Amino acid sequence: MDCYKEFEKRLVKLKRIASDVKTSSRLAGIFMEKYKANIDELLQLTRKRRIPDSQGAGCGLFKGLSDYGELESNKALFQAALEVDRYYSNECKTFKD
Repeated sequence: MDCYKEFEKRLVKLKRIASDVKTSSRLAGIFMEKYKANIDELLQLTRKRRIPDSQGAGCGLFKGLSDYGELESNKALFQAALEVDRYYSNECKTFKD
């Protein structure tokens, strides 16, 4: 299995879901703009095959959502972020071509 392609597929799904999120608070809106920029950065690194090995760590896309109740309650966003972090942590310990 190509970890790069599978990770990219999961990031694209998360980006699509994140792009559809509507926030009611200004702070959550600012967070989501930065969040989507982080997803874009990870996508670029993945497509260039320059993303670092996870060494068992997550990529940080799940962590910040719990700081915002309205984002944490978005089940699709929360689940997609969890899937991305879990995949990166468990399957991308060492990227292989």
